[in-house]
Amino acid sequence: MLGQLITESMLKPFCQPIHGVRSVDTIAALQLPGLNPEIEAQGITRAEIATVDGIVEISGAAKFLRSLPSHRWAFITSAPLALATARLKAFLFRQFW
Repeated sequence: MLGQLITESMLKPFCQPIHGVRSVDTIAALQLPGLNPEIEAQGITRAEIATVDGIVEISGAAKFLRSLPSHRWAFITSAPLALATARLKAFLFRQFW
């Protein structure tokens, strides 16, 4: 798996283009021989889900969300649902529960 083959410093240039784009699309665009973009993206997602300790509020986000009726807001992201849910829970549980 890609994450096992490279070091964190080698990942920095790779991770920048992932932001705002599906990981699988970024990996596929790299056309790295011998890598399955679907499998690699799943591995990246699993690693990101396991690492939610650093999730912090964007200044004012909690106050803004509290000002909205609870049934009248949504979030939109390029992240897979499981990752988005894990990150949202990490933030919301600390802020609202």
